[in-house]
Amino acid sequence: MGLSVSDGIWRRFVREGTLDAGRLRTSISESWLRCRRLGVNPLDGKGREPLAADLLFSQREAQRQFLEVALPHLKALYESLAGQGLLVLLTDTNGLVLFMVGDASAMERAMNIQFVEGVRWTEEFVGTNAIGTALAVGQPLMVAGEEHFAVASHTWSCAAAPIHDSDGAVLGVVDVSGSLGLASAALLAQVVVTAISIENAWRAGEQKELLSWVMMADTALKEQTHSAVVDSKGRLVGLTRDLQKIDGEGLLQPIEEFLSQRGLTIIASHGVESSFVGHSAGKQVTLAPKAKQGPQVPVELSTFPGAVGVSAAFVQTWLDVRRVAGTEVPVLLQGETGVGKEVFARALHANSPRHSGPFVAVNCGAIPEHLLSSELFGYVEGAFTGARRGGAKGRLEQADGGTLFLDEVESMSSEMQVALLRALQERVIMPLGAGKPIMTDFRLVAATHKGLEYLVEQGKFRQDLYYRLHVYPVVIPPLRDRKEDMQGLVDFYCRQQNWPVRLPEEVIQVLMEYNWPGNVRELYGVLDYLRVRSQGATPRQEYLPPWLVAKYRSNTPGIQATGNLGTLIPVQTNSSLRVHPLENSGTYFIPKTAVSPELGLFLPEPPGNLSFLERVQYSAMVVALYKCGGRVTDAAQMIQVARSTFYRRMHRFGLRGKMETKR
Repeated sequence: MGLSVSDGIWRRFVREGTLDAGRLRTSISESWLRCRRLGVNPLDGKGREPLAADLLFSQREAQRQFLEVALPHLKALYESLAGQGLLVLLTDTNGLVLFMVGDASAMERAMNIQFVEGVRWTEEFVGTNAIGTALAVGQPLMVAGEEHFAVASHTWSCAAAPIHDSDGAVLGVVDVSGSLGLASAALLAQVVVTAISIENAWRAGEQKELLSWVMMADTALKEQTHSAVVDSKGRLVGLTRDLQKIDGEGLLQPIEEFLSQRGLTIIASHGVESSFVGHSAGKQVTLAPKAKQGPQVPVELSTFPGAVGVSAAFVQTWLDVRRVAGTEVPVLLQGETGVGKEVFARALHANSPRHSGPFVAVNCGAIPEHLLSSELFGYVEGAFTGARRGGAKGRLEQADGGTLFLDEVESMSSEMQVALLRALQERVIMPLGAGKPIMTDFRLVAATHKGLEYLVEQGKFRQDLYYRLHVYPVVIPPLRDRKEDMQGLVDFYCRQQNWPVRLPEEVIQVLMEYNWPGNVRELYGVLDYLRVRSQGATPRQEYLPPWLVAKYRSNTPGIQATGNLGTLIPVQTNSSLRVHPLENSGTYFIPKTAVSPELGLFLPEPPGNLSFLERVQYSAMVVALYKCGGRVTDAAQMIQVARSTFYRRMHRFGLRGKMETKR
């Protein structure tokens, strides 16, 4: 096929980071960049330790239905290719190799690089490869020779195609791998045809399963009233006659939509099973009208530490929270560390129809990666060495009927992102080592202190999961942009700590002058210090932390921010570098990599109605273009975005020609 790149192109990229994009396919060059950011070792690329036999068995059991559908097609594909030194294999949606069959010579070569059943063959683990890159881009592709990011696969060619269900979700990948000389368009076509055949068989099975659910529901509901049956995907498949309307209106829609449209709520439920599925994966629910209520009274702000405020910035955020609280819409809370994201998440829960259910909070960044899966999804007894007797419920199951709050969601690995996406799509979770899925129903509130859109563009966060989370974003302002709230926050702290004092004006003045990079959390830490230091006496300025007093007295501005989109640093308005304000707060930012003390740069006024992220992108592009003399390729590389993306943004922002310097 002429797909393989020269060894020199690969070596230059590995040694210097220089990418000869004109001689590489876009899918390969973008994958190399992802691998470099992920820290993949290009001089290795062997598979990691495969799963233990019992864990691999559990994973196969969880994918039994998928394997039963796919195996006949995989075996037929292998029979058509046998004797050519090839492997045929199937992975799950996380790139875990579930099944492999092949010629003895190919199997021996695969063993040498740990390419075996039970390993994850994704970009994160082994670099650019057909399986992992097909999962990353969602398209079939061939990867040959030095197109692989890591040397372990440089003598291989691989063709892979994703397999999708009827909703478009990825079920897994079918792959054929062999020696470099076997790469061809015909081989890729065979893989694609096999993937389509598996998809068709899977979808036919889904239709049979759906028919089975409908028939079961009709039988189960004959003697019932005010009841419904929900299948394993959370779809309404049966209603009692008192709830039916003409033409089967409401059937096959998500149960949440049906309840919202009819003004109903679930008052009881129990698991049911269909003859096709053979396990308890659905629910029969009893419904009742929602109790009529007057206008919802929002939770008092003072009941939430850190949410006190009268400033325009705070009030706007609180109005956003009030608007969305009474819905089932997913919310993404965005704000710097310490602004009180969990406080707002609890307010959303307390004002929601699920307020009587559990509020389950998980800090994804505080849990080691190897424990996060069992923490979120739970496990059964014996699932792994050291597993608790009787197993443990995962946080997603614990949140059933309530709200799940995922803080620092950006820290999830790509594998965990896929698993969470699947749980959100299907409302079904599979505990580690379990053979039966569990339905769960929760309202999701996620939080981040980084720009998820930026991480998506960098290949560090899945775009499909981003769209699931970024439904109703709420931006929580930093404390420096709501200093009118300082006195209220201090008063609240004093009430909470039973500290009956009124801070003198001299103390309040110091607090007002500081810019609080740690936000409300840092403020309350300073107040803790002040309370202990004053020992019951009237707090005075000298009782504040010495570094804070010194900073105030020297009139040195505090650190302005730890930016949401990488490290951002402040530029004072009297600086030689003039940049456009990102917000009406009077704070000016540019990317740290673009700062030059000698540079006097005038940024042209950007188009109106830009979002915060777009203003950051705009400023970064203008500075990069200036520093690179207007050369788009160099400017795009400086801020680490694809050239096509850079051109697209230039068109959107109206950027043309060289930047004007202020003399």
